[in-house]
Amino acid sequence: TWTPTPAPTPAPTQAPDLCEDAPLLPTGNGLYTGSTRGLAVDIWESYECRKNSISSPGVWYRLMGTGGDVTVDTCDNFTSYDTRIAVVTGVCYNATCIDEDDDGCGSMGGPSLVKFNTQVGVEYKILVYGSGSDAGNFGLSVTWTPTPAPTPAPTQAPDLCEDAPLLPTGNGLYTGSTRGLAVDIWESYECRKNSISSPGVWYRLMGTGGDVTVDTCDNFTSYDTRIAVVTGVCYNATCIDEDDDGCGSMGGPSLVKFNTQVGVEYKILVYGSGSDAGNFGLSVTWTPTPA
Repeated sequence: TWTPTPAPTPAPTQAPDLCEDAPLLPTGNGLYTGSTRGLAVDIWESYECRKNSISSPGVWYRLMGTGGDVTVDTCDNFTSYDTRIAVVTGVCYNATCIDEDDDGCGSMGGPSLVKFNTQVGVEYKILVYGSGSDAGNFGLSVTWTPTPAPTPAPTQAPDLCEDAPLLPTGNGLYTGSTRGLAVDIWESYECRKNSISSPGVWYRLMGTGGDVTVDTCDNFTSYDTRIAVVTGVCYNATCIDEDDDGCGSMGGPSLVKFNTQVGVEYKILVYGSGSDAGNFGLSVTWTPTPA
C-alpha cells in the first residue's frame, strides 16, 4: 500500500515576495514549491508575529477559511533551508498574528509547521521566510482537516425504532433534534436495563466487517447526549454498547466504537442523559477493511 507523495503544484512564477501580491491558494490540499533566493528583504513583513524586523526574504500566500483546521508546513523534501512560517489576518503590514513557527517539523535548524483553525470566509496570509538571514528553496504543503457539510437526516429523523432510516455506507454527518419528540420509556431498555425519560432518534447501518465510530462530538450537538447501539428486533434487541460522555467532557456528547459483521444491521439510538433533549450531529466514521 503506497502513501502517495503528491506531485508539487507549482506556485506562480516567481511566487510574490510582497504581501499585497500574494496569490490566493485553491481550497483543498496542495503542495506549492518556490524559492526565496534573490528576493528583497522586507524588514517589517513578519512584524505582527515576531515583534521585530527580520533579515531574510519571504514569500506570501493567501487562503480562505472554511471553518476547518489547516496545517501549513515546509516539512517536505523540496525545502532546502531553515524556514520560518507566519500566519496573519487583516491588512498587509498592519495585521493580526495567528501563529508563527520555527523548526516545528521536529529538527533544529529545519523546516516549520503551523496548524490553526479557520473561520468561514476569513482570509489568512501565510509568509514563508528564513531563520536569521537564511534563504533557499521550499515546498509549502497545505493540508486541511475537513469539516464535513452536514448531511441532513430525513425530516424529522424518526423517533420510532421501526421507522429508522438506513444510513449509506461510508463516513457521514447527520444532523437532527430530539426536541419536541415523544418519550418512549423502553426504547433503550436493552442497554440501560431500565426505562429512560428523554426522547431519542433512531438510525440504522449495515455492517461491513470493519470498525465504525458513531459519536455526537461535533459542534452541532447542543446537549448532554447518550448513544446506544443494538442489533435484532426493535424493543427486543441485543445491546452492543452504550455511552454517556465518551467525547471527553462530563455532561457532554457521546461516542461508541464497535466492530461490525458483514450483513448485520445495527440500530443506533441518540437520546439524552436524564430528560435532556436538543440538537445533535451524529458522525459516522468507518475504519476501512481493505479488500
